[in-house]
Amino acid sequence: MIKMILAIGHINYDKFLNNMLEMAKQHPEQMGGMKLPPFTAQMIKMLPARKKNEMVAQALNSSKGKVEPQIEQLLAPITGPIQLKNFDIQCGGKRDADEVTLTVEFAGYDCGYVADHILPFYYMEATAPAFLGPEYNGPTDLASVQAYIKAQDYKKAQFLIAKSMSVNKAYIMNLLQDKAKLAEIELQVNNLRLMIK
Repeated sequence: MIKMILAIGHINYDKFLNNMLEMAKQHPEQMGGMKLPPFTAQMIKMLPARKKNEMVAQALNSSKGKVEPQIEQLLAPITGPIQLKNFDIQCGGKRDADEVTLTVEFAGYDCGYVADHILPFYYMEATAPAFLGPEYNGPTDLASVQAYIKAQDYKKAQFLIAKSMSVNKAYIMNLLQDKAKLAEIELQVNNLRLMIK
């Protein structure tokens, strides 16, 4: 299983929360039964960033079943069609009190599926040697690398997938920030780490 940990240094979702509150008032059925605090958009805007982050984190962590499909949709343009096993949001990092840490655990995928359906979303031929290692001496076009990963045992294939995401993390972080912008969320990702569990 691959775990992705995002350290978010700045997040401003006043417009996004305002839109969510309006949608909840006009179309409560679209919120899937998720209850939002009885705040107005102006009240939310006046909250300190730390308090706002804690409030949102608590609401999301307590409604995981309803929120997971939306996080999967948010990540899909970046990672391809994924399924989550779990996620967790924590506020306040060791270095930055306003930092938000999002930990996402992906479902246990068949590595062949990952190579075929997820790798193409962020693959760059220029970074291939960095994750394939010196023992690989084949071509670095996407199809060849996909075939190589699928030929490995599960543990090695999983390692290669996690490392491929890691060496392309700057690109993935920029994609996340750009995707957030489309939802009217200002997002600054400080770091992205990947682990194999």
